[in-house]
Amino acid sequence: MHESELFLHGFLKTNIVNIFVPRHQIEIRFSNILDFPNVIKPIVSPFVNFASNVKISNEGSVKEVITLDFKNEGYQILALWDRLVLIYQGDTALLSESNSLIEDPFFQIFKLLKKSASFGGVRNFLVTSVYVLLNEKSFEANNEDFKKKYYSDFFSEIVKETIDTSVSGETFKDEVQMIYNFGPFKGVADLNQRNIEIQ
Repeated sequence: MHESELFLHGFLKTNIVNIFVPRHQIEIRFSNILDFPNVIKPIVSPFVNFASNVKISNEGSVKEVITLDFKNEGYQILALWDRLVLIYQGDTALLSESNSLIEDPFFQIFKLLKKSASFGGVRNFLVTSVYVLLNEKSFEANNEDFKKKYYSDFFSEIVKETIDTSVSGETFKDEVQMIYNFGPFKGVADLNQRNIEIQ
């Protein structure tokens, strides 16, 4: 069974037509680097030749953001003064392969950043994924099915007129916090609401 099918297994039993994965995001968060513009440019320079596009926002300020866009491979790397971010759309199995995009250039940039005298230390990591199970039903029909499946009779009465629903949960294990949120998919508007840009 594919990873995204395992993730969705039991959430919504329906005829699977397609599973759409609009985004995976991995962040390494660290203490603020006050001289970030001076530190980051020599580090990312060797990787610029491989990127299809490079964008610099807030140039010269501590909140400078360098975005390396690798359109053909379907990912972006963002370097900020307090985090390094990988945004990826595609099969997560490719991330665990040797010499994958997470290993090179993402972790290569991080290793070089860690060697900088200005680097204080890692605060935490964030890994987030969005999986969308597509079927032939309308959003309204999926919303009604979802309410019937996940809400008790009492709660279903309260949310009867609700036009959008979801379930959230949170777990902690071995100092890892996992937050999940699932519900009927409204389409591109749902992604836009969460600032998810489709590559």
